[in-house]
Amino acid sequence: MAVAVGAPLLNKLIRGFLNATHELLKGSKAFAGREDALEILYKRLHATVRVALTVGALVAVAHIATAVEKVHYTLALLAYVTIGFSLARTIVAGVHIIVDLCFDISGTLATKKTPLRYLGRLKGLASLTRRVTDYFVYVGTATLISHQIAPDTLLADLGQVVIRVLAILYVARVIVELVEVVLREALAGKEGSDARAKQQRDTLVPVATSLARYAIYLCSITMALGELGVDTTPLFAAAGLMGIAVGLGAQSIVSDLVSGFFVLFEGIYYVGHRVKIGDDVGVVEEIGVRVTRIRDEYGVVHAIPNGEIRRVSSYSQGYVNAIVDFTISYAEDLRHVREVVSSCFESLISANEALLGPIELDAEEVREFSIVLRVTARVAPGTDKEMCDVLTLEIASILAAEGIKTSSAAWPLTQG
Repeated sequence: MAVAVGAPLLNKLIRGFLNATHELLKGSKAFAGREDALEILYKRLHATVRVALTVGALVAVAHIATAVEKVHYTLALLAYVTIGFSLARTIVAGVHIIVDLCFDISGTLATKKTPLRYLGRLKGLASLTRRVTDYFVYVGTATLISHQIAPDTLLADLGQVVIRVLAILYVARVIVELVEVVLREALAGKEGSDARAKQQRDTLVPVATSLARYAIYLCSITMALGELGVDTTPLFAAAGLMGIAVGLGAQSIVSDLVSGFFVLFEGIYYVGHRVKIGDDVGVVEEIGVRVTRIRDEYGVVHAIPNGEIRRVSSYSQGYVNAIVDFTISYAEDLRHVREVVSSCFESLISANEALLGPIELDAEEVREFSIVLRVTARVAPGTDKEMCDVLTLEIASILAAEGIKTSSAAWPLTQG
């Protein structure tokens, strides 16, 4: 009778306390926008209290009513499992709220000038942290229940190993993120640095972070295998022998790696440069230690092994020339045409920062019915096509305004 009356009364008291706490937290600014998460936590707390009181009452009544050991053991097993996993679900809901709060606070650290700013840039790990804490809580709960039910068994010991392995892998992931942030900041340079330095940094940062990532993950996997009881010494010995065999049979890969390092450290081209490699022309999007990726004007990405790069033509080293060829009829006065066309060059240079120097006009070729004139302008890298269009339109407008006749051939003949 005492258990039957006491359990509902205790449930009512705890429920009132939880309701008051819930209302207090909902009114707090710290939990603004997290009403749904608080509601989930509130419901799971109520469910855990109900389960704990119900199962506890059954166990108490069983101990009072009977002395059968099997009944006691069965109810104790039921209590551990139901209360344990109900409590685990509640802890998970609470941990999710705490994780979100911590990462929100860390967002303010990103603007600080202290080393804590690195922690403020790890907000992308929020979802991973929630999943890892879920694993920790559930595996830890299962491990505790196993120790209570069947201590010193394989299942009970396996839970501890799994928790340590999860911790190693998660810490490795956090270290990788911190290293990437530190490397990017260290190689970011000062504001206002020239474009060449920025392209060098954009090229080296992905390579450096990739090497650091591989090294950290290799160490973490080795530690995790050690926790699982695997002796890594034979694995490293076998990996060394396999590496020798692969090196002998995969000379092209070694060639790609060596060529990639030469490309990076000699500065042949950088990310953002417009280059021609073989028959492919495009903008460099990524330079890896084995493969260079460029995107052409049609948006197609070409992956070129570094070992196959024999000749590189760069359109982004210092300057390029914008060249426009046009034809005029022999009936026109060549000197007059030169004066008319040259008259617009000064205004073009002052109006376009991409034009780096004087514009030249030369006779390029004498044909059967016309003469070809060539306009050559030194322009900033990557602007040659744009400046060719500007020059073409300006020259066409001037010739039309002056009534100068071109030949019957298509005009302009070339742009380059």
